[in-house]
Amino acid sequence: MSALWKVFYRPVDAFEEVKEKPSWVLFGVAAAVFLGGVVVFEFIFRLLTFKWWMFETLRAAGYDVTWQELLSDPDLRTLLQPDFGMILSAVWRAFIMAAFGLTLQGVLAHFVVVKEQRLWPATLSVFALSKLVLLVGMVVKIFLGVATHNPYVTGLSIGAFLTGPLALPLQHVDLFSLWSLVLAALGLGVLSDNKGLSWGAVFGTWGAWVVFLMVKAAIAG
Repeated sequence: MSALWKVFYRPVDAFEEVKEKPSWVLFGVAAAVFLGGVVVFEFIFRLLTFKWWMFETLRAAGYDVTWQELLSDPDLRTLLQPDFGMILSAVWRAFIMAAFGLTLQGVLAHFVVVKEQRLWPATLSVFALSKLVLLVGMVVKIFLGVATHNPYVTGLSIGAFLTGPLALPLQHVDLFSLWSLVLAALGLGVLSDNKGLSWGAVFGTWGAWVVFLMVKAAIAG
């Protein structure tokens, strides 16, 4: 179980431990910590940024209202009170996306990179452990959302540091996501003893996703 914290400061040692003793228990614990953290931190983020989320929702729906006008109107101001139905719906979507991403990435990586039958739990553990750093990013996201009044902040976005055509597609890619990808590539390299294939598979998939976002942004204008 020491891999749960070693992944933050000695990731190669953590993944070697995972390879030496593949464990479904470790995968279950790491996945539970990750998915539980997603639920808790997404709930906190949505709760603390709800009033700005609703304000942006009203404006997107065609209501031409300023923040001050919204606060001064007693009827409209009631809309800023937390709607736990909306919040829990957003939390559920975040949980499903996180669980789906973890499972899909682990399964594909096992078939493409690792391939060894006995390392099934190790492959899934690598991805569960690599995603724990995303919880740190979610804490940062909470602070940024409250500080900037932005309910759509994605964390330490790479796009925020760029200008030009790459800025928009990379606004949804933050530094913690890259950290997680690097950890996944390191872990797969340890499991498969093929570092080139491991890094190529992880960042090739990521690159394809970035290209998709760029094309999507270009089509949207």
